[in-house]
Amino acid sequence: MAKYTKTIDILSIPEGERSKLPIGQWVTAGDTKGPKGRFFGSGRTDVVAWMGNARGRYRSYMTFMHGYGQEVMRRAAQ
Repeated sequence: MAKYTKTIDILSIPEGERSKLPIGQWVTAGDTKGPKGRFFGSGRTDVVAWMGNARGRYRSYMTFMHGYGQEVMRRAAQ
């Protein structure tokens, strides 16, 4: 998947295909009306920044999770 799309249920995508999601894609886990998050990478684990975890520090939380997602993908590529 190269383009952003509407919110995607990340659990409906096979593990091997998740790494093809674009960074920043909006996702949910199991229910499209449930909590939303932004996808930041896939390796041994999937990195998603869930909106409920930001709690007033949105920018710093997203920046941290983006860096963490990049590190997870870098280590998976080794």
